Amino acid sequence: MLKRLAVLLVIFIGAAGIAGVAFLNHLRFEKAITDLVRQQMLIIAHIDAGSIQNSISDIEKELEFLSRQFLSQENVLTGLNIFEESYRQIDKYVAFLELIDANGNLLNRWPSEEDSLGEGGRLASDVKTMIDNPHVHFSSVFDLNEDEKAVAFLLPVLKGGRFVAFFRAIIPLAKLNEWAGYVQQRKDEYSLILNSQGQILDYVRKNYIGKNIISAIEEIHPGYDISQITGIMDAGARGEEGTKVMQFLSGREENRLVKTVLAFAPINVGPKPWYIIVAMRYNLIGWPITRNVLDNLFFMLLIMIVVFVFLKLRARLFKDGIALTASNIIIKLLRSDNSVGNSSGGSSRSPNKHSSGK
Repeated sequence: MLKRLAVLLVIFIGAAGIAGVAFLNHLRFEKAITDLVRQQMLIIAHIDAGSIQNSISDIEKELEFLSRQFLSQENVLTGLNIFEESYRQIDKYVAFLELIDANGNLLNRWPSEEDSLGEGGRLASDVKTMIDNPHVHFSSVFDLNEDEKAVAFLLPVLKGGRFVAFFRAIIPLAKLNEWAGYVQQRKDEYSLILNSQGQILDYVRKNYIGKNIISAIEEIHPGYDISQITGIMDAGARGEEGTKVMQFLSGREENRLVKTVLAFAPINVGPKPWYIIVAMRYNLIGWPITRNVLDNLFFMLLIMIVVFVFLKLRARLFKDGIALTASNIIIKLLRSDNSVGNSSGGSSRSPNKHSSGK
């Protein structure tokens, strides 16, 4: 009984040791795979952030050119040809260009809509923004038409340090999806583009565009701990990059958060950077990890079987060895008894023969 318990204890300790090694190996493998995916996704975020930055930079350069032209002309309305030429340089980026004076009057627009020229008061919010802080700005998301949303890129015109007008380039948000083209070519990843206020500018689920990301997450999951997403927003506002594994918006049409691997990088446009988040569902990298677990379990089971068979054979051989030794002893004893009997019988008959001879 004690021997059997000892054998079971040895098997248990061996199995526990093997399981511990397998579990540690699994953790190391999972970390290695996750870190590799994070690095790859951060590279993708950098590529698409750079593409968006370059496109915005092209728009800004053309508006700066227009600003210099505006200051050199007495009557901007005579500059329609120049305005059109500038628009042609960046029409792949923008829906249209507008020139608006400090009172909110539309002075010029291309493509031209004559009935809107000189219309006042319609851009009070952007005018106020430029008067309060005459620097490059982006507007909040607004409806360009029934099916499309946009943001406005605002660039002030200063004459002798005095704000006199600003250019307004209307950028359809669908353009951002085109500029972030690298991630679109990949099957498993998807991206979100956020402005400095956390408004969603681009996302595969179009009904979320224009919403604040925190509001969107809380709409799906009330009571969600927003500290992780605010951490990303704060890092993005500081122009920092990074990676995380967390519960996040899905890239599918489903109202739930899923465990996600994501990378984020700043998009340095305007005074406050936007940022891009490249995300992938964690379960898409789970198969190699699961395969590693299964391999470890199989290896552990195989070793346990080998150890069990070895111990069984050893016990059998030991038992057979004892039986064999006992039988050998018995055989030797029997043989020795026979030899003793034979020798004593021979010595008793010799005298009789001798006496009969006499």
